[in-house]
Amino acid sequence: MPDATEEIFFSYSRSDEELVLKIASALRRDGRRVWVDQLDIAKGARWDDEVEKALKTSSCLLAILSPAAVASQNVMDEVSYALGEKKKVIPILAKACDIPFRLKRLQFVDFADDYDRGYRELSAALDGGAAPLRRDLDRPPVATGRGTQLA
Repeated sequence: MPDATEEIFFSYSRSDEELVLKIASALRRDGRRVWVDQLDIAKGARWDDEVEKALKTSSCLLAILSPAAVASQNVMDEVSYALGEKKKVIPILAKACDIPFRLKRLQFVDFADDYDRGYRELSAALDGGAAPLRRDLDRPPVATGRGTQLA
């Protein structure tokens, strides 16, 4: 059951907004509280003030990772803030990219190849559980430096 008090902050590059809005919509449908700049900053409000306020009040940050996101100073600043404040940070792999050093030690959720599986894994992670057992056991395991994962 979703924690109704937990607010989830999305940190992302605008080039990934389609996936972000899809995930945010699904999380809201599932009863979760999410904050996305495009949806939750009122017209005429100061963007930087609203982002800072949302970062402070959120308990979880989803770092949507792609080449554009890891190159974004804003995204990396938001991630650094959340990590420094000991907030839950869940990296979401939107597109293949080099995962920044500060996030490499965190298990990521892979949305790059399979949205439905990624969403199930994200929901489990938000509920504090492990990712559900993967059913694609016909592919051999591959060592990734973050444990063994399926290819």
